[in-house]
This record gives sequence, structure tokens and C-alpha cells, in this order.
Amino acid sequence: MRINQNTSIDCGNLVLVPYLERHVLKYHNWMKNPKLQELTCSEPLTLEEEFQMQKSWLEDEDKLTFIVIYRQGVENKKPQILHEILFHRNEDMIGDVNMFLTEGYEEVEDDPAAAEDENQNSSTYTQGELELMIAKPEYRGKGLGTTIAEAFLYYMEVSGLVASKGIAKYIIKVGSKNVPSLRLFKKIGFQQTKYVACFDQVEMEKPLH
Repeated sequence: MRINQNTSIDCGNLVLVPYLERHVLKYHNWMKNPKLQELTCSEPLTLEEEFQMQKSWLEDEDKLTFIVIYRQGVENKKPQILHEILFHRNEDMIGDVNMFLTEGYEEVEDDPAAAEDENQNSSTYTQGELELMIAKPEYRGKGLGTTIAEAFLYYMEVSGLVASKGIAKYIIKVGSKNVPSLRLFKKIGFQQTKYVACFDQVEMEKPLH
């Protein structure tokens, strides 16, 4: 989204910055890893496609992403929203966090008076599908994922995006064997709502209203 093109979220040892062209090559090399493809339920892109995707993440109004930077020797702190891109080195990239905004549907109770009107049998809402990836294995299992997710959701609130986009809930989709991710999202308030057997995937959600 354009709203975060010049924004950083400073958490001390972790800094979230916009996904820039300078990050693409490293990110592309990460996503060649079959294990990361499996963990993120994603397909590999060509380098040209990745550059196009980077531009899309930066401009499209239904996508928001940050690259995660780890600063060695800096203490963790509460997230602070800065209206600038903090200086950082590409070699300090450890992952990313992003969200897609999509339309969800909810069945409503049958109303005999509206039986002939299909539009009365369901309601729509906006949902944010959250994805988080720590690409470097040595940074997993240290509690960093929780800090990243909470900082991202904090930004969604204070930036006004939850209100302006009318987001009713957050959702995540995670492979059933990805126990650390399932544990992380449960810790920050997500509850399992569905298991999709054909993808061996668990869906969880966190209502906002």
C-alpha cells in the first residue's frame, strides 16, 4: 500500500521497513528454498515476477507488507511508528510480514420473507489474511515472530487502516505441521476455525468486533 511507502516500525532489535527494489534479489533467493515454499504455501516466482510483485505490494490498496530487519546488540522495545525508512543493511533482512485484504462471506439465518432474495441470505465483510515468514532458521524459536506479528497488527490499528478498510477480522492459513506458527498465532488471540484436508491446512481467525 502507498500508506506505508515511507514508514518504519521500530521495535529496537527488530525494524519493519517497506519492501523496496533493493530487497528483491535477496527475497527471491530465499524463496528458491523448497522448505520455505512449503512453510509459506507458496510457489516460486521468476526474478522478473518478483520485481513485479514488489511493485504490487508497494502500490496496491489491498496489500500491505514489511521486510523484517534484525539489529544485533539492540534491545527490544515497544513498537514505534516512524514516518521515514530507517537506515538498514540488506544482509540484516530475516523475513517479512504481510496482509492481503479480501472479501469474506457469512451466512445469515433463514428469513422466510427473504427466501427469494439471494442477497439477503449472506453478508459480506473485509478480512485481512496475515502471513509471517522468518526466512533464516537461526532466528526462529526465539520469540521474534510474536514481536513481528504484534507490531504489524499494532500498525494496522494506529495507522487507521482497520477503520478505513472496514476490517472485521484477521485470518491466517497455516500448514497443520507448522506447529511453531500455530502456537504463535494462538498466543496472540487467533482461534482455529477450519481444517482444509486437501491442503493439510489449518485456518484460524481473530475477530475485531
